[in-house]
Amino acid sequence: MVQGKLCRAAAAAALALVVSLGAGPASAQFEVEEPEVEKGEIEIEYHGATFSGRPSVAAQDDDDDDDGDEGPAMLENEVLRQGHEVEITGGVTDWWAFGVGAEFEEERGEDGSFGSLNLSEIEISNRIEIVPMDDDADSGFGAGLFLGYGTTVGKGEEEDTVKVGALLSGKRGKVSATGNLFLVNVFDIRETEIEDGEVEVERTPDHWDFEYAWQLKVQKTERLAFGVEGFGEVPDISGDVAGPTPEKHRIGPVLYLTFQKQRFSPGDDDDANGNGEADEDDDEGPTLNMAFGVLFGLNDDTSDVALKWDVELEF
Repeated sequence: MVQGKLCRAAAAAALALVVSLGAGPASAQFEVEEPEVEKGEIEIEYHGATFSGRPSVAAQDDDDDDDGDEGPAMLENEVLRQGHEVEITGGVTDWWAFGVGAEFEEERGEDGSFGSLNLSEIEISNRIEIVPMDDDADSGFGAGLFLGYGTTVGKGEEEDTVKVGALLSGKRGKVSATGNLFLVNVFDIRETEIEDGEVEVERTPDHWDFEYAWQLKVQKTERLAFGVEGFGEVPDISGDVAGPTPEKHRIGPVLYLTFQKQRFSPGDDDDANGNGEADEDDDEGPTLNMAFGVLFGLNDDTSDVALKWDVELEF
């Protein structure tokens, strides 16, 4: 029974992934994904970050050729001044949530200067809850599966990604921990430039990356929590790309705030049905979650400091 349900869940998510190709998902802006899914719940999310103390190493390229096709190229160390993501996710069933998002970035060019803030990627995501966690219990464990597809949006640049990963969470009393482990297939990587009337195409081989995110949080009150988060990217674990592979690793403290509006307070005379009592399903209104953190780079390929903030509205 359970096995059949999981098979149907995987099939549904795979189908949604296929029919949504061309609309694509990217990496969230320092987001830790929770495995929980609630049918009918809508989440509107905004994730932002700014970076300072950026790596001085310029983007790496192979030697130019004159034949109009330069590949394969080495991996670039993407350096950002700021990044933003907007995403909307809805719980389609009790176990499947579907999301669509857009990412905006201000990236450093090959000449070392920064351009303008531009739309860089369109994404879709599928979150499948496999092991539900009992929210009313003092302790518990939850697990889920993530499936996503992303495509770049940029002049002369093309890159598609398929992301699959495990979403894990656990809690004991006021302490909770969440971990994300992702494998990312990066393919169809091309950069096209026109110089002196000639089209030059730089290609990078398809490859697999590894990404992770984790969070350790202590709930102090209903509205306030403190925690630590970590994020990392390890490119080309499949060994398909020539040259160095710049890794990024970050860790830092985060402050969490939660504000929930009650639809009906004990002093209300009437509820929506006019009978003076609120139904159990009507006692909680929209929830606003916010997080603010400082992430410190742990190696030379990572920016020294990243300021992150998250705003999420659930209803």
